[in-house]
Amino acid sequence: MSIRSDIRSHPVFSCRHRVVGLIVAGTLLATSSLASGPASDPASASLPHDVVSVIDRSDIQMSGFTTLEELLESRTAFNFLGLHVLGFGSGSLGILINGRDVSGLDYSTLPLIAVERIELLHRGAIQAGGQPLGALNVVLRKVHDGTEVALGASRPAEPGRDSNVASALWGGALGSGHMTIGFGHTGQEEIRDADREFSRAQWTPGGAFADAENISLSGNTLVYVPAGASAPAVVSLGQCEGDHYTGSLTHPAGEVCGYDFVATKWVDGYERRTRESIFLNAEHPLAENARLYAEARAAQGDSLFRYAPAVGTIDFTAANPTLRSNMINNGGLDDASFPQPNEAGEFRLYHRFVGHGNREWRTDLKEHDLTLGIHGQIEPDLDYDANLQLYRHSTIEKGENLVSHDLAKELIEGGNYDIVDPLAATPEQQDAVHRSGLWLTRDTVQDFQRATVTLGGDAFALAAGKARWTVGATFEDQDWRNTYDYYDSTGASHDNTDVLGGGGVPSAGERQRMSGHASMTIPLHARWDLSLGARKDDHDDVGSATSLHAFSRFRLRERLSFHASWDQSELAPGLDYLHLGESHVYPSICDPANQPVCRQEEMVTAGNPDLRPYRIQRTQLGAETKMGGVSIGANWIQVKGTDLLGWANPQVVVDRAYAGNPVPGTEVTRHGNQIESIVNPILQEATSSSEGVALRAGRAWDTDWGQLALHAHAFRTLRSKTWMLGELEPGDYPRYRFHTVLEASRGKFTARWNGYALSGYWNQNRTERYGGWMGHDITLQWRGAFGMRQRLDFTGGVLNLTGEKPEALPTADAVIGRQFFLKVTLSW
Repeated sequence: MSIRSDIRSHPVFSCRHRVVGLIVAGTLLATSSLASGPASDPASASLPHDVVSVIDRSDIQMSGFTTLEELLESRTAFNFLGLHVLGFGSGSLGILINGRDVSGLDYSTLPLIAVERIELLHRGAIQAGGQPLGALNVVLRKVHDGTEVALGASRPAEPGRDSNVASALWGGALGSGHMTIGFGHTGQEEIRDADREFSRAQWTPGGAFADAENISLSGNTLVYVPAGASAPAVVSLGQCEGDHYTGSLTHPAGEVCGYDFVATKWVDGYERRTRESIFLNAEHPLAENARLYAEARAAQGDSLFRYAPAVGTIDFTAANPTLRSNMINNGGLDDASFPQPNEAGEFRLYHRFVGHGNREWRTDLKEHDLTLGIHGQIEPDLDYDANLQLYRHSTIEKGENLVSHDLAKELIEGGNYDIVDPLAATPEQQDAVHRSGLWLTRDTVQDFQRATVTLGGDAFALAAGKARWTVGATFEDQDWRNTYDYYDSTGASHDNTDVLGGGGVPSAGERQRMSGHASMTIPLHARWDLSLGARKDDHDDVGSATSLHAFSRFRLRERLSFHASWDQSELAPGLDYLHLGESHVYPSICDPANQPVCRQEEMVTAGNPDLRPYRIQRTQLGAETKMGGVSIGANWIQVKGTDLLGWANPQVVVDRAYAGNPVPGTEVTRHGNQIESIVNPILQEATSSSEGVALRAGRAWDTDWGQLALHAHAFRTLRSKTWMLGELEPGDYPRYRFHTVLEASRGKFTARWNGYALSGYWNQNRTERYGGWMGHDITLQWRGAFGMRQRLDFTGGVLNLTGEKPEALPTADAVIGRQFFLKVTLSW
């Protein structure tokens, strides 16, 4: 059995703050265009990239999503913009806005009305900070003429996650130039665990704890070693009834007091929030061959997240006669078997501080992003682009109903806090609750200042055409600050390690980066292209990093082509990994010295300032053909990672320490026979190897009735393994992933069906098999409704039509469930 933990304060164990933009996915019809060439957007035209897939404006309108964040996160488990291959293996996709790196962007603040299209680019290793798995280029709307107003709403069939969206857009002439300006508002409700079948708790009164789901043993459970015994015993303390307690549940070592900790908490990542943002894109000619451009965004928002009452693991000795007597009288213990006051007996209390109420975090967000640049031509075959970007993202988070470990222990030992009935309405208990409580003010700021210059032009001429070159340089200054201030009822500050159930990890750092990149596309033959590129990054904290890229495509016949690529990239660790403060988390450990009790133990970890860039290498081979109107593609990909960052598995750390073969860099300290703490810092000792095959096929028909299109994608993972310190990490993964899109259009009407699925797989310890998952979407669009002079469009449908529930990889669609949406757009 395992102790189910609700600890959320560490990057390894936390799901509360989602990070968007690392590995992203699309749910839409991605048009394969390996030969489509550079994008037409002037801000990115000088970048040497191949567009692999595109989500265009019509796809975005039919998606049913309200923000760019939702669109990019959708169906991550199924495909990556219809091409899972580029998001496969270790590493991440680079993120570009109009062809420029935008590290740190918060995608929840960018409304979809601002997006013209989304391109999946092949050559991310050169463009986006050395990312080897391609880059995602979000092209903003720049050449819109007229006004567009939209209102939308989505309503899940189950409670929670009601969403509303409103937006407005205007574009028109600005002197001799052009300007587009827009506004977007989004409001979303939370999803509560109790409102979803997959997350609500299940148990049988008086049953076994091992059979319970989403139940914590930390309701009010005492662990001690009976007199004359060597193995620990557990006992349910107090009544353990009502207020989300489960009553006593049987355990191999006795009885535990369980607690339904998901009864009042909200699903991680689905908090209540609002976002408002404005954006502006403008261009104006400066001379015949030069144009000034400006891109500006500003956003604000707020959110509320709620979690279960704090849980604490507190150790005592039997030397306190008052506390010992309370334990015996209210815990139903036998005085003779309980350690005597004059003995060195110890016990551990797993206690839920329900008297303090649910923990809550309220966050206020501010963001701005400004880019000023000039692009043009020095000569007919020599282009340039120079720009300066200023980006700032800041949040102020207020937390309440947290608990101090030290204050709580002091009050418990002094007999001031009633551990048997934490909800007691006595003045003494209410005072103890107030005195042991903590409040939080968290300040997080991320700043980027970036200057980039790019030159591109034609080089030497060959029989098949001219070679094209690009060179560029970037200077970047990055600052990161994440501070926590915990204070009690007297105003005194407390360290984050004193906070029960969510202490957070402070970190702060800064980095300067100088980068240079160069690439060249060479037409070796009328049917054979070769692209080469290199990038050098010099960081003032982690040293230099080099990225290399090679891509070649050979068209054997007009309808048959082959391509191959090789990328090797060195990537700098994030500032948080270098400067992460000391963190105390409590993973579940089955201590080989104290079976059969598996329980949460204290683990101490921290960042590592000695980290250096890690390496990702990718090799890909593929082919494409068209036969009778059917396009078919196949890709084989292999991704290898070395010097990767990670933490050693806590259970492995304990097992090896007990066997006398400790994991290097880790430490397990004991007090007697009990674990006192586990030291497990971040290590740069992991390697990975992944291999897979992607298949895709598509067909479009023009008929007397209308237009039809069918696209299908499948991915087979052949191998995906990770080693830490030379030992294979446990775990499994879906072998097969599928995504199919069928679209039919006639006149003003379009209907689209999305089908997506993944196969089943085993849990980490291969003790349970998760079933496969399949979902469906139906979307309908009516353009130019009612023949109005102003264009009126209706788009609506159902996401996750059959309401499929999540297995072990809960996608956004599965968590939300069946979801109905409608959007109305009026433009003139």
